[in-house]
Amino acid sequence: MSLGKKVTLNTGAQIPQLGFGTWQSAPGEVGEAVYEALKAGYRHLCGGRARWQALTLTRLLGSCNHVRDKRRHRCKCDKSSTVPALPRPSHSPNSGSGRDGGREWKPLESGAQAKQNALECSYQNQREVAAGIKRAFKEVPGLKREDLFIVRGFPLKVMDVDPAFISIVKFACHVWGDSIADHADVLSTGLQTSKLWNNQHRPEVVEASLDACLAELELEYLDLYLVHWPVAFKQGDAYFPRIEGSTVEGGDVVIDDEVSIVDTWKAMTQLPKSKARAVGVSNHTIEHLEAIINGTGVVPAANQIERHPVLQSNDLVEYCQKKGIHITAYSAFGNNVIGAPLLITRPEIKEVAESVAKRTGQEVTGAHVILAWSQVGGHSVIPKSVTPSRIRDNFKEIELTPEEVEKISTLGKDRKRYNTPFPTYKPRWNINIFGEPEEAPATYKVKL
Repeated sequence: MSLGKKVTLNTGAQIPQLGFGTWQSAPGEVGEAVYEALKAGYRHLCGGRARWQALTLTRLLGSCNHVRDKRRHRCKCDKSSTVPALPRPSHSPNSGSGRDGGREWKPLESGAQAKQNALECSYQNQREVAAGIKRAFKEVPGLKREDLFIVRGFPLKVMDVDPAFISIVKFACHVWGDSIADHADVLSTGLQTSKLWNNQHRPEVVEASLDACLAELELEYLDLYLVHWPVAFKQGDAYFPRIEGSTVEGGDVVIDDEVSIVDTWKAMTQLPKSKARAVGVSNHTIEHLEAIINGTGVVPAANQIERHPVLQSNDLVEYCQKKGIHITAYSAFGNNVIGAPLLITRPEIKEVAESVAKRTGQEVTGAHVILAWSQVGGHSVIPKSVTPSRIRDNFKEIELTPEEVEKISTLGKDRKRYNTPFPTYKPRWNINIFGEPEEAPATYKVKL
């Protein structure tokens, strides 16, 4: 069971240190996952977007009757290329090249239909979160809205769209006889539409964004509402407004260099407490925090950041502690979007798990170890899963000794940030956010 630890925000509200994240959960999974989490005992929920890419892949290409390689998005019976050969209406079981003979392809959907399906996946995620919460209220004895701490505004990682996926979209456009630009929205519409996303940073639209979020979740208020990124895109209906004529693969988004993070934060601070009981930020550095605090006199309640043993951000953590800003960690296990091994596989993590298991007589996993490490110092962490057994298992907390904490912290010598928009996201965000070396060529900087 959870140790039930809570910390107090600078607003006086209490937030459970161990939370449950829903980002990257696919439609059909997230509602059940939220229900299972609440049933297991989680009381801190942090939202995110639907995992639409896999669904869109299937809809764009159809599917053959063989298992596909999940990493390279190809049929295992075709070793010739990442993108399969031109789809045929049918294949004789005894014809064609490849290890297992022929294949049979389902018809491709039109680009418009694929785009609509991606949008439906996006909206369905929030509807299912609402359904999962409502079901828990009915079936979990004594559970009430005031028992929950609900956060919206999890930092979106739009680079779940990898190069292989873009190749497949190009291939599909070849089949349709279209330009990839005709279907650019397929690459950019699969996200939750009801948060303060980058195209909603203009002060006049901030409250409307919150209202839409509350309506979709069927809630009267949020406990914490966050600014996703210290980056403003051009305002409008396009979540990733493109620069016309960009030669960058995937395109470039239009950065709105006229609205500052202070402008946006000022609007956040003016939201009615009846709708957002606390407001905070995400992915903000010390420089960003200094700017919005000095510009408004209001200190954010929280800063949600990528944090794990190889990105400890000790200077930022120390600054936030001095200012009374709560730290919530996302991507606590690292990041498997780019194919890197999760941190739970590191030998040091496994050794600590074995040490704790021997000391306590309990079964201890690498996930338990990292979740415990993430909370040292009073921070919160939001692991994500859609598997009921893992949801329950992550709720079984452990305590680490100072020596065990130190052993995990030594991983910080191999520093790695996984979520850096300029070099990896598609469409590209041509802006330097964190001051990482790979961001140096970016044209824009965060407007303070």
